Amino acid sequence: MKRVVKIGGSLLQRPDLSTSFHHWWDQQTPADTLLIIGGGDLINAVRNIDATHSLDLTETHWICVELLSQTFKIAASILEYPTVTTDSQLQRWLKKPSALGGISLIQVDAFYNQSQPASNRFLPEDWQTTTDSIAAYLALTIHAEELILLKSCSIPQTTSYQELSEKGIVDQAFPKIAEEVPRVRVERLVDFKTSV
Repeated sequence: MKRVVKIGGSLLQRPDLSTSFHHWWDQQTPADTLLIIGGGDLINAVRNIDATHSLDLTETHWICVELLSQTFKIAASILEYPTVTTDSQLQRWLKKPSALGGISLIQVDAFYNQSQPASNRFLPEDWQTTTDSIAAYLALTIHAEELILLKSCSIPQTTSYQELSEKGIVDQAFPKIAEEVPRVRVERLVDFKTSV
């Protein structure tokens, strides 16, 4: 089974991220997993600049995608998983994912960049799209059976994707693309100490 997991960028600020994520991971059904990292406050800084200066939306979108390579590097040093940084490495992973172990951290531009216009069918190149929808796009690209979004906030159990979007828990593009993924979970990554 293939799975995509997205860790919200705000979780990078948690001192217990590594311990809490590894504990969470140990509770999951085994699957060949690609892990994607959100942008957190790094992207929020760009959002604030855009609010002041009304930047070009498409250009700003791709600036944010480029910045995700920095949160990827930070997460790689914290979580210490094998990494996938290019399309050719992704293709090798797809042929034999177990060669890297159960979980690998993937850099966003290995599968989502300006030279891949097919993604535009799902992903508006503006603030409607964050790593929530980019993770869903990855799940579709690799034919993953499951997508999990790990958040820092509490998630109402009975809320639809549209309601989650309206509450700002997932991005605006997510409800549409999530419909294409076989199984989706949106949940809070709890502190390791409170989960044991």
